[in-house]
Amino acid sequence: TIAITPGRTFAVTGGQFTQTAGSISGGATAVLSLSALTASFSQALNTLNLGLSLSNCTLGGVSLTNGAGTTLTLTGDIVNMPVTNAGTLVLRGSNSLAGGATTSSGSTLRVEGSATGPAALTVTGNLVNNGTLELTSAGAAQDATLNLLGGSLTNAAGKGLMALAGAGGNRYIGAPLDNQGTLTVSGPLTLTASNVAHQNAGTINVTGADL
Repeated sequence: TIAITPGRTFAVTGGQFTQTAGSISGGATAVLSLSALTASFSQALNTLNLGLSLSNCTLGGVSLTNGAGTTLTLTGDIVNMPVTNAGTLVLRGSNSLAGGATTSSGSTLRVEGSATGPAALTVTGNLVNNGTLELTSAGAAQDATLNLLGGSLTNAAGKGLMALAGAGGNRYIGAPLDNQGTLTVSGPLTLTASNVAHQNAGTINVTGADL
């Protein structure tokens, strides 16, 4: 068992980190910081129970939930367990959600190019956007890409899929797209999947850039 006092950080860099029993806890302001390592967990992780700082890691375990009202940033990570986003999930660098991903109403999934380089997110399986999904950049003109491996992207009715101008750069979606909500194109967007069937039952607003 690892108990982290709120406001404190437990940091591990390099090598391997394996939790085989017990729990890691402390609340949303207690932080488990992992960098440049391979980690495995026997408990389900939830940012409402434990703050996370993750960079260049490969993670395995039961599940990872980003709770409502919290922000989790992944930078160059591979997550080999199911991910549920109910808060704000920011993806910088090259990330893979190999265990699949689920989004909740009111959530934000943001693929964000930054001053350190472009952003690319690969999700295994289908992805349904039940909140807001943004492709953008901040701090520098960088590309933002969302790819689905063996699945399709659905923008649910009443929800928003946004290719934002941000600080510049291009936006790419590599998947069959089923838009039932609103797709807003204010940054240049390219659908890169070939020989697929895209569907639109919602609204597409091509406003500040081309699709």
